[in-house]
Amino acid sequence: MAEIPIIPGKKRVPVGKILIAAAIFFVIAVLAVPALAHLMGPRDEPATGAGGTYAEKSFGCGSGSNGTVCFFYAKECSHCHEIMPFLNEIAEKYPHVTFIQLEIWHNQTNRNALRSINQQLGVEGEHIPEVVTGTTVLLGSREIPEKLEAAIKEQVKRKTYGS
Repeated sequence: MAEIPIIPGKKRVPVGKILIAAAIFFVIAVLAVPALAHLMGPRDEPATGAGGTYAEKSFGCGSGSNGTVCFFYAKECSHCHEIMPFLNEIAEKYPHVTFIQLEIWHNQTNRNALRSINQQLGVEGEHIPEVVTGTTVLLGSREIPEKLEAAIKEQVKRKTYGS
């Protein structure tokens, strides 16, 4: 078998070993690309379109009629993590209500959804934590615990949440 010098004057490596190493590298590269694509998250989708906003069609947020509570947060936001136990309690108390958590700092699609909903409902800027249920927007770690349950009860009265 032929040998190829790696560095002139140094030990030679058999071609077979180089081919095996190249094949292993190729297999790892082929497997890594889909894994990296998955880690990067979904492609950005348009925030608006025919038949309602992207947020309404994808998450049911902001439409006022489908019984979804959307919680917009960031992984690094301490105020967001502060109210998560409260949101878990509310979710257990109202099992017929759909609760969706949407991280906005590392997911541009979710950030676009938040911007679209805020624009639709007349909220300026981005605020986290933010909860949207129907056409009700609650901002911050004080307002959400104070008003979310009442907003859900109001929606239940209107029979907008599924049973």
